[in-house]
Amino acid sequence: MKRGSFIKALSCAAVYAAGAGRIFPAGAENPPSERAGKSKSLVAYFSRLGNTRELPRQIRLKNGADIFEIKTRTPPEENYDELVKLTYRELESGFLPEIAGGIPDVSQYSAVYVGYPVRCTDIPPAVQSFLAKCDLSGKTVFAFCSYYSTKWGSSFDTLKRLCPRSSVFKGVAAKGVSEKVLRDEVSEWLGGLGKVGA
Repeated sequence: MKRGSFIKALSCAAVYAAGAGRIFPAGAENPPSERAGKSKSLVAYFSRLGNTRELPRQIRLKNGADIFEIKTRTPPEENYDELVKLTYRELESGFLPEIAGGIPDVSQYSAVYVGYPVRCTDIPPAVQSFLAKCDLSGKTVFAFCSYYSTKWGSSFDTLKRLCPRSSVFKGVAAKGVSEKVLRDEVSEWLGGLGKVGA
């Protein structure tokens, strides 16, 4: 999808967003229903090294989206080579790790941003597990990712498969190994987003 078309679609989904947004602790139980309506957008993201965290922060600043960091009960493998091997095994077997705590009540949101690092050319199992527990039917879903060598890979196709009754759009795919590099990529993508949901 061209950048202009994506921003236009994003404007339609985010125009209702307001306020500063909430940040749910990783693994938090569903937020109280009385707090619903303060934001119409949720950013759910997974990040092992921290590179993917910059985009949720910027989206929150731009349109007041709530933020939820996806974490698993079992801490991620710290050795990168071992992590890659483990991810391949989990993807091949269809293993879905248990999400720490609970997940936000997504029924209150009209737009959900899903962020992840492309790992083994796909969406990490933790994010797939999160999506399997959420009913995003009828919602607008925006994907964003960080990557080292494979831009998107098969991850966007996986996202569409996991959200069959959602309107799914590609956002930014930011290449970089540092938060600064990622932030530069994100800033360029968000260049026309400042007026959305203000």
